[in-house]
Amino acid sequence: MSMLWIAWSTAHAFCGTYVASAGNEVYNSVSEVAIVRQGTRTTLTMANDVVGTPADFAMVVPVPQVLDARDIHVVDPADMQLLREYSMPRLVAYQCSDFTPRWEHPCPWMRHGCPSDDDDGGEGEGEGEGEGEGEGEGESSVTVEAEYVVGEYDVVVLSAEESGDLLTWLDAEGYAVPDNTANVLQEYIDGGSYFLAAQVREEAGIGDGDSLSPLQIGYDSEVFGIPIKLGTTVSTGEQDVIVYAITSVEDGAVGIANYPELAVEDECMWEGEGDFGEFYAGQFEAAYDREVGAIWTTEYAWKLLPQQQKCDPCTGPPPDVQEVVNLGWDAPSSQGFHVTRLHLRYSPGEATQDIVFYPSRVTPQSQLRYIQYKPELEDRFPLCDGGWSDTPGTCTYVDPYEGTECMSEADWLDWCADEEVALEEETACGCNEDGGSAAAWLVAPLALLGIRRRR
Repeated sequence: MSMLWIAWSTAHAFCGTYVASAGNEVYNSVSEVAIVRQGTRTTLTMANDVVGTPADFAMVVPVPQVLDARDIHVVDPADMQLLREYSMPRLVAYQCSDFTPRWEHPCPWMRHGCPSDDDDGGEGEGEGEGEGEGEGEGESSVTVEAEYVVGEYDVVVLSAEESGDLLTWLDAEGYAVPDNTANVLQEYIDGGSYFLAAQVREEAGIGDGDSLSPLQIGYDSEVFGIPIKLGTTVSTGEQDVIVYAITSVEDGAVGIANYPELAVEDECMWEGEGDFGEFYAGQFEAAYDREVGAIWTTEYAWKLLPQQQKCDPCTGPPPDVQEVVNLGWDAPSSQGFHVTRLHLRYSPGEATQDIVFYPSRVTPQSQLRYIQYKPELEDRFPLCDGGWSDTPGTCTYVDPYEGTECMSEADWLDWCADEEVALEEETACGCNEDGGSAAAWLVAPLALLGIRRRR
């Protein structure tokens, strides 16, 4: 977990086809957190992607208050995995048929077929819408404010007046603490922070190859953010943080207030050489190299409402209400919620402030999407890193109503009555083509309805 300080004890609506997605495994050092924000309440879930022996894992997290037993939980790793897979940058395959124009019927009174006795005048149907206190030994300023057993973790909440005392206490308890952490710890102490320290219990029986449950904490604070400065004290290079922010639809998409946002090139065609995940990692790297200092981008932003489209296309199942409740969401399911995936990168020297988020109050439906290359789509999408083609290919379409002549509405009604034509729902008596018969009028409208139904 590079975002926080971690010690080792003694990531236009078309009907395209999903092809591939860019996972987090392409980054050298990546942290994942889910953050639910409602009012002043923050619930932070931290995925523990351990490299090494899980039983030796430990972490220290600055928190704004003493947490009680109701504020600390473990969650199923599958809940974080679902968010990860649902929101990843994606590769999509399109066909010309995905962009078929919506042809306008030149004789609208005939597009629904001959009227019957049950007709309502041709109007269409409407569309559905454990507490404990301890004292530091001797002259130590460290106080154990609370102690808990949570899942496979022993958890304590500490306060301190001097970072040196805190380092001594952590070292005595088996936390391998680097000396250069002292100054940053003192900044948090001076700012009024407490510290949550967690390590895996020996009794939990965690062995090599076992995964650890994400640890979840909840607290009340006017500040909407996450601490990253403490994690930089043990970092040796660039760090990537993937944030899954869950907010109300009213609050909308989330952004980062105190670091610059950069755009990553997307909505372009990838010619498919190599691994797509590595390709996207290169796109993000190019954006990072354009700016001095830490940068971030929005990789996904979507509002999830009941009975509405959840993604375009889906790289994995959309999270449902129960899954976001597991991550801390507390609101009626009918209100829906908004999911934002942010990707932040920084080096130790660039992380000069803890991350501060802001609710944008807008609900864009955006995603980082790349299109599998096809020559006929060159007039719709540029090539990634190559720009627009000088002689682009294009899709061709045929207007099914070209060259048609419409009967007047009165003649049409007379014809229907005289011929006693009864067509089933969603068929149409089309426009009279020159030299055609009544039977030929059905062909084009039926084809049009087929296209509309597929879309």
